This record gives sequence, structure tokens and C-alpha cells, in this order.
Amino acid sequence: MLIVKFIRRRSGLVFLILALIPLVIYLIYLNPQARAARHLAAAHEAVTEMHPAILDKSASAFHAWHSIAYERAKELLPRVHSIADENALLNFYFAGYEDAHVNGHVSRSPFTWMDISSPRWAGWLTKATLNDFEVVMSAGGDDYPPVGAHLLSCNQQPIDFFLKTNIAPYIDKRWNLLAAKDRSAEFLSVDTSYAHLLNRPNVSSCEFEIPSGSIKSFVFRWSAFGAEDETQSMKIRYPSYGYPSVRKFAPKSYWVNVSDFKLNSTEAYQHHQQLLKDLQALKDVDLIVFDTRMNNGGHSPFGDEIIKSSLGEKNLDYLQRQLVEKEPGQDAVFRASWKFYWSYDFIYKQQQIRQGDNSTELKFFDVILSRLKQALDNHQETFLQSELGFEQFEHLAAENAVQWQHKGKVVLLTSRNCFSSCLNFVDTLKQVPGLIHMGEPTNGDTIYTQVAITSSSYLKEDYLITVPIKAYKKRWRGDNQAYVPDVIYEGNIYTDPLQDWVLDQLKHQ
Repeated sequence: MLIVKFIRRRSGLVFLILALIPLVIYLIYLNPQARAARHLAAAHEAVTEMHPAILDKSASAFHAWHSIAYERAKELLPRVHSIADENALLNFYFAGYEDAHVNGHVSRSPFTWMDISSPRWAGWLTKATLNDFEVVMSAGGDDYPPVGAHLLSCNQQPIDFFLKTNIAPYIDKRWNLLAAKDRSAEFLSVDTSYAHLLNRPNVSSCEFEIPSGSIKSFVFRWSAFGAEDETQSMKIRYPSYGYPSVRKFAPKSYWVNVSDFKLNSTEAYQHHQQLLKDLQALKDVDLIVFDTRMNNGGHSPFGDEIIKSSLGEKNLDYLQRQLVEKEPGQDAVFRASWKFYWSYDFIYKQQQIRQGDNSTELKFFDVILSRLKQALDNHQETFLQSELGFEQFEHLAAENAVQWQHKGKVVLLTSRNCFSSCLNFVDTLKQVPGLIHMGEPTNGDTIYTQVAITSSSYLKEDYLITVPIKAYKKRWRGDNQAYVPDVIYEGNIYTDPLQDWVLDQLKHQ
């Protein structure tokens, strides 16, 4: 009998040990803190190996953050309990560089079932305007501010100061940009997997100026953020995607959807090619509108192709000459690294499937991969963009200059998300004589651009890390400098029909 009891007791102990093994494995190896720690280390390693500013001793702001970023971010690891927390931790690390080209996100994870937090919101959503923060979505009723109200303060602190101090350092510190203010406003009242903070401030109440003109305080209360709420908020805050296209919207007037410089699908590339053909076929044009609202960057030569097809090759030469004369001797330097090489080798193969062998992007990748491999084999840390042979401006010299030849009006329409190659497109179009710029102020970027993507894998969870690999020399546009339109649109630029508004504004020009 004693033997039977001993066997049973021992069997129970073995069963308990076996049951505890998965828990121990999770606590040590699979938990979000372990995953976040691995991704953070990989991100810091990628920035150190790939970023051009590492080699630039004059980049004092970059080095000031880079020297403490890793340790500061590690201090937040005890707060990580979900995939959303992992992303939030890395967002804090990236935000310190004040460069939107440095970023990352979890792209694949088998651990989503462990993220048990439910989406929630404060019952209202604001967006940043040029002057303040306006309620654009509300749960309604007496407990929540109405749509159209203006957010004045939270916890008795002016809202601009409150957001800049308590939220911006964890997502986007570039407070001079409308896009950065907008993200902080979103993160204040929404807590979801894509808008999540590790160090979320405890808000008791916020004050609003309601449409009647009176000031009213509302208790800050969280509630469930349902699927319909999320869908509505996405429509309000972010543009829906549309393929590149052109259409006639008034007599002798054409609307060009300049939506995509990435072309990361066969369909997108085909639509871009069709757009070029359609633009070349246009005749008798009095007005052309370039709508960049959905564009947040990609491959700049796609924008040059659009300008060339719509305005003509000689006019593109004219615009590029204007840019060259703003800052003579402009060039860019690439930082050579194997992470850069393998990133572009992978992208090349992916885009070859989507675009074939003859696209401008593939030709660029061919040349840059060859020059990059040469630099790595010769142990060179850098090489110049001018060495690639793509930016030869001899034909733009003043003695060979052509004059502007387009007779119609040109309108540029931008939103707060215009970034990177979209900004390069704006750089060029802003040289058009008589150009009318409408819409919202753009985003901004730094002299560090053209990104490579590397990944951090941890037990089948992948985190993608984006790092710039090129630095402009003598770029005339300043770091994180936005373009402000001549005519500001104050409604919802992503959902409102704008054709009639554009035509009405042109009557007053």
C-alpha cells in the first residue's frame, strides 16, 4: 500500500513538473519582455551598422540620443506584457532620433493570442489643425464632447504642452509638424494595438470649447472601442488607397492621382505605367491637379516619370535645373553595410516579380547593388550617389537652359502624410512658375533618407526594422521642414470631395 501511495505521489509530482515546463519556457523564452529585448537589441545594432550619421561626428543631436537610447529603452522592458507593448517600446526608441525614416513594427507573430488587452477609447477623437485640436468623432451624449469642439487642456495643463510633454516623446517628437501633433492627439484618447503607449499619463479630465462658444470640462473615461468605431476612425484619420490614375474633372482640367511611389504589387505598377501613357496622350490642357494625399513616399524616379509624362521632358529639365541652382554641388553619400546589401537584394527580387526587368526602380537597384558590393569588397565605408551615374546634370547647365513651356495652370494638393519621396516630388513641383499649392502642410524628413529594411526574428515572431542608408550633402530643404500650402484646407482632406473646392479657390487666384 505504501508503495502504491509512493508511486501515485511520484506520478503526481512528475505530472506537475511536466505541466510547469511550458510555463517556465514561456516565462524565460517566449514572454513579450524577452521578445522585445531581442528586437530592441537588433534595432540598436541595425542603426549602429547602417545609419550614415554614425560616421558623421557633426551629427550631434543624433549621437546624443544614440549614446543613451538603448539603455533608456531597456528601462521600460518591465512594462512590456503584449505585442502592442513590444511595438510601443520600440516606438520610444525610434522617436528619440526625430527621424521618421527610422522605425519598425512586428510583422508576424504566433503570440497574438497572448495579447489579451481590449481596444478602448475615451469616447472622443481629435485631430490636429494648424491652430488647435478639434473633435472629429464622438460617442455622443452629455458625457462626451461633441464633434466640432476644440480641446483646450487636460489635467489643467494647456493641451499643446500636455501632449508634447507626456505623449510625443513616446511616438513622434517633431512637434513643429502637423503629422506629429496629430499622432499624439490620436494616442491621447485611443488605446489600441496601433495606438498604444507604455507610459500612458493618467488623465482625470479635459476641457473643451464646445461649438456654442462655452467652456466645458469632461471626465476622462475609457470605454470599449468596437470594430465599427475603429473602422470609422480609420476613415476619418487615414486616406484610403487608390491606384495611380488620371481623370478629367472639368473642361480641359485633369486630376492626377499621385498616390503611390512604392508600387509594391503588380497591379499598382501596371496602373502607374497606364497613368504615364494616359498623361502623354493629354492634349489641350488648361489645368492639371497633382493629388498626393495618399502618398507617403517610395521611389522618387516614379514621381519624375509622372512630371515628364504630364508636363514634358524639357519642363522636367527646367524644374531640375532650378533645384540644382538652389544648392550647387549637391550630392549624397551612401553608407555601405551587408545589412543594406541583403535588404536591397531581397527587394530587387520582389520588385522584379512585380515590375519585370525594365522598370526605373530595377535599373537603379542593379547599379546600386553592383556599386555597394564593390564598396564592401574593398572595405569602403561609404560611396557617393554621383558615382552611380544616375544624376548627371551637365545637360541642365545654364548655357543649355530651356525656358518654362507649359501654358496651363498647375495645382499641387498635399496632406499631412506627404513624406520622403513624396517630399522630393513636391521639391520639384514647387519650382513650377505660378504653381498653386493647396491642402494641408506636409510631413517632413531629414537629410538621412532612402531606407533599407532588416528583420529581427525571435521564435517565429518577426520584427521589421527600417533604417536610412543615405545622407544628402548640402540639401537646401532643412531637416523636418514642412511645406505649407498657399491655400489651406480645413475640412477632412481624406474624405471630403475636393474638386469643386479647388475650382472655387482658383477663381480667387
